Amino acid sequence: MTERPELISDRLAVVLAAILVAGSMAWLWFTPVADRRIAEGITLAIIAAIYIGFALAERDATNLVIEVAFAVAIVAVVFIGLEQSRYWLAGGLVAHGVWDLLHHHRHPVLGTREVPRWYPPACLVYDFPLAIFVTLVAA
Repeated sequence: MTERPELISDRLAVVLAAILVAGSMAWLWFTPVADRRIAEGITLAIIAAIYIGFALAERDATNLVIEVAFAVAIVAVVFIGLEQSRYWLAGGLVAHGVWDLLHHHRHPVLGTREVPRWYPPACLVYDFPLAIFVTLVAA
């Protein structure tokens, strides 16, 4: 399989992710406190589902099962976080960051080949700062 050319560079993706996480933090900051945990949970559920799209594009049943299983686990974390504590949501963001590392093009542990090269580093720039924000600032 030949590698497709990337639409954006790794560096640009990281810069855009930094802008996106700053926007997400602002959105969460200005979300009413009573609704903030729901907004955090929705954010986590959406980002967890993105890898399902990559696996669907690849048309590999094994990778699809792996990606769906991870997304289901994260959605379970979202529900626990909504009921228990936002620390579960922050932990889900960290788990997603680790998931991103497992997809990194230099040393991929998971085989979903349709993940763009720039996507895991950009997600790391998004996931970990947002997890810190959810833990420390958005309480």
